Amino acid sequence: MRRQIILILLSVLIVAMGLYANPFTLKVTGLPFTVNLVNARTGIIQPVPGIMLPAGLQAGDAIDLPALDTAARTAISLSAKASSLPRAHTYVFMIQRTGGTDVPVTVTTVELDKIRSVKWTQQLLSYQSLLLVLIALIVLWRGRDRAAMGVFLWTAGNLVGGMMNTTDPFAIMDIGYGAQDRVALIRLLVAWTLLLLARTGFYITIESSVRAGLRARALLAWRGLFLLSLVGTAVVALGGPVVYIATGFAELLRGTYGLLVTASYFPSVLLLIAGYRTAATAVRPRLRWMLWGSLLWTVGVLLTNEPQWGVVVTLLLGLGVFTSLGIIAIIYAVLRHRLVDVAVVIDHTLVYGATTMLVIGVIAVVNSLALHAAVGAGASLVLQIIVPLALGIVLGQVRRYMDIVVERVFFRRRYLAARRLKGFVERCGHILGIDSLLNDTIMEIGRYSRSPGLALYEPVGNRYVCAASGGSVQFPKQLPLDDPAMVEARAGHEAVDTPDLDSAIGRDACIFPISVIGVLQGVLVCANRPGEHYAADEKKLIGQSAHDVGAAWRILQARDNREYVRAMARGELTLAKAKSRARSLETAWNVC
Repeated sequence: MRRQIILILLSVLIVAMGLYANPFTLKVTGLPFTVNLVNARTGIIQPVPGIMLPAGLQAGDAIDLPALDTAARTAISLSAKASSLPRAHTYVFMIQRTGGTDVPVTVTTVELDKIRSVKWTQQLLSYQSLLLVLIALIVLWRGRDRAAMGVFLWTAGNLVGGMMNTTDPFAIMDIGYGAQDRVALIRLLVAWTLLLLARTGFYITIESSVRAGLRARALLAWRGLFLLSLVGTAVVALGGPVVYIATGFAELLRGTYGLLVTASYFPSVLLLIAGYRTAATAVRPRLRWMLWGSLLWTVGVLLTNEPQWGVVVTLLLGLGVFTSLGIIAIIYAVLRHRLVDVAVVIDHTLVYGATTMLVIGVIAVVNSLALHAAVGAGASLVLQIIVPLALGIVLGQVRRYMDIVVERVFFRRRYLAARRLKGFVERCGHILGIDSLLNDTIMEIGRYSRSPGLALYEPVGNRYVCAASGGSVQFPKQLPLDDPAMVEARAGHEAVDTPDLDSAIGRDACIFPISVIGVLQGVLVCANRPGEHYAADEKKLIGQSAHDVGAAWRILQARDNREYVRAMARGELTLAKAKSRARSLETAWNVC
């Protein structure tokens, strides 16, 4: 119950941030100019296109950074981190004039939404936030392993931290004029703490995906490298504002340290590259998308943290292209290739649903055009009913053709494999040997499922015995009757995943009961593919195939039983042979 409450609260926070991240709500407030920190003591004022400089200021004026008060230092720190300032807030800046004297100039913050670059930023953040909300909610509720936790930290940290840094969600609160600067600084520090947590989650995901091929010593080395880079990022991101506000030393706020802000992503990418080179062949396609996504995301973050390269590079390439494509690639790796253990079905059912929605939309549009253009407003009620009905019938046939295209084009490999398995199931009733039937079943289902290991168990006496197996994964030769997985199969008569069961089979397999007329004939065990579980449509086809094979298996056992009875009636068996044959038939027909 406590876990559910925590999940609900986190979901509410994530959804709230996703709703807040829209161009109508995202309000960015800042100084009416930008400050180029040329060194630890001097900042140069640069005008912003479309915004007039305050009275007493001109382009190229130098700000005496150590001479500023705490409030103005806070404003400089927030601006250096691209963080929103309090609205309609006034600061006093000390401007250096000829002769070395400082002249105080009062500056009030302004709304920056009318600036084109800020509008682009708002739009891009809105789109990216929707993607982050989607994947964060999926892994929060359906993720079941360490990598899923890492993905949640990465998405939620970037979502909440990015929103808190870019905008001021506390602007609508009346917290008092004097406290606004302190709240803004705390908001900045909390935002970057969350962004550092996001980097930690990113590393956890990468390490969990490739750790199987790493030695313990190498794993410790990678962790040490990541912690070192994370400390470097924290010194610049968190220490820079704190040091400047406390001492007036602004060196760590300069854009030249943007590389250190991004450095905490480098060990994760390098670890993924190293892990990809040593990963098994079956795992590489899943890691490949994660690798491309990580590279794109890291390059985007690097460009975004280098404001001196210009708006086009920082926003359009960094935030717009690279980070967006990186998020999409990582989401694809997580869902389509099930890089993390997510108990959610992403299969061709979604594509069918999309085509259905497309056809329904076409029907609605064509129906509306036909009623207005061809039928007319004065048409009879019968005609107004017949036209939409005819359109629905025609376009319904179009939808069926589209389903065929989706099945045979977009999922051609799976379509051919499924057709082959269905053909085997139709022919399996004509196989005359039990051993041939079971071995062929293992081979055909293994070819369809691409499982690294399969085993078929049958009840023999007081245990389950492996009657046939295939693949590289080794399963036990025998299982007790009350093995948790077998009990679950007998109780539900449906596919059972083993991660939550303390079974001798292991925690990375799926069990398909073979039931005939309500009796458990046996069980088929399929090891999960590396890093992913079987989708619902795969389980359905494998389960139905196992059921049909079980019927053929039972018929062959009935044939053997009939031949035994006939041999006994004809006196063709000695007493010893008859007893031995009877015992084997009795155990083969054992009912559990």
